[in-house]
Amino acid sequence: MMLVALLVAAPQAFAQGGGASTTGSINGKVLDASGAVLPGVTVTAASASLMGVQTSVTDSGGNYRFPALPPGTYALSYELPGFNTLKRENIEITMGFTATVNVDLKVASLQETVTVTGESPVIDTSSTRVQQNFKLEALQEIPNARDLWALLAVTPGVAMSRIDVGGNRAGTQTGYTAYGYSGQNRVLVEGINTTEGTSGAGFYVDYGSFEEVFLGTIGQGAEMPTPGVQSQMLGKSGGNKFQGELYQDYERNSFQSDNIIDKMPAKFLLGPANAAGIRDHANELQLYRDFNLNVGGPIAKDKLWWYFSYRNQKNSVGQPNFIGPISGT
Repeated sequence: MMLVALLVAAPQAFAQGGGASTTGSINGKVLDASGAVLPGVTVTAASASLMGVQTSVTDSGGNYRFPALPPGTYALSYELPGFNTLKRENIEITMGFTATVNVDLKVASLQETVTVTGESPVIDTSSTRVQQNFKLEALQEIPNARDLWALLAVTPGVAMSRIDVGGNRAGTQTGYTAYGYSGQNRVLVEGINTTEGTSGAGFYVDYGSFEEVFLGTIGQGAEMPTPGVQSQMLGKSGGNKFQGELYQDYERNSFQSDNIIDKMPAKFLLGPANAAGIRDHANELQLYRDFNLNVGGPIAKDKLWWYFSYRNQKNSVGQPNFIGPISGT
């Protein structure tokens, strides 16, 4: 059973530092129509993931930067007296990702606002690391066992030593390698290193409380001293709107068939067949249950948010085995 409760107040504080960051960033350059740099431009970043807004002013070279933005979808506005106000929307920011957004401002003949719609940057030109980011939509929709190992199993470059089927490895997860390296991993939750002595997570986490999961497999920064996988989990933090989620999963051995023939049961540690013809312990998974509830919202808009999550998970696994030779089959 896991409980997660969180209060988030402005100003927000986030861990920083390359792939280990719980934030992303936006930077860029502002030019005029002739290609000359524009200092003194006020750039404003707004998002549902952000309490209030953040502002940056371009320097003498026309450069601006937002170094620590929580993951989300952002809208940028660029303002300078004598020039049209420009808006750039739908900028997707994920953990450890830097989006470069360069714009041109035109001299205003009339006071007007120009909204530019374009593709969000998808390549981080400031980094050479190999990473996989699982945003909230992916965490909710990918059919998996709802744990960190299930995400590792679908990450490019990672090979699992055993396959998890419907959560039957929950609580007994096995090892994995990334580009041939096993162990030497680093696990962080909200920027806090929780790695235990065997390079594991140190504890089981509440999958439903994740807003995003970052998995870096190679080419990490100086904060990652070993060649293993760097995992970073970012929890939900509420928001200016009330929202929640309820998840329920239930499986048992009677939901599965078996391939035990009539001559085998005496040689197995098996019970009698049930009404469905399934024998106890013929399948490894005996019972799996996962109940996950989370909810969050505002206490004071743009100032104080709250979030709560509860998860109760049970996994009962047996191990079919022979007690003697089987003949006549």
